[in-house]
Amino acid sequence: MIRNLRRLSRLSCGKMARCDRGAQAVEFALIPPVLFLLIFGIIDIGRYFWLQSTLGYAVQEASRYAAVSSTITSADITATVQNRLSHISTANITITVTNTADADTGLSFNEVTATMPFSLSTGYTMPAALNIVASSRYLVVD
Repeated sequence: MIRNLRRLSRLSCGKMARCDRGAQAVEFALIPPVLFLLIFGIIDIGRYFWLQSTLGYAVQEASRYAAVSSTITSADITATVQNRLSHISTANITITVTNTADADTGLSFNEVTATMPFSLSTGYTMPAALNIVASSRYLVVD
């Protein structure tokens, strides 16, 4: 009986070059982490572009609202941006309204800028902070 077991063990893995027992376990241990990192990376890229588009849309809507309204303040513009972003957290979003004058034409513009920090959903930290910035300008008509 013991002799038969020894003979079977030699036949199943007689030479180390031919022995592939456990190869599937090693492959399974190496492939899924890379696959999951790739999948979550694709999700994060999609999330980044979705947030960038949403932030840009909110800033453009606030600029349109300010351009057609004669009595609007910076607080109203900020509130408009935050209302358009009601489905995402606005706690870390910085919204600024700056007035600039064009020296050549003498026209006055207001620029609405929103900045939002972006973090990866996987929990990995990036070497540099990544911010999503959206801005829009509108002509101030007196």
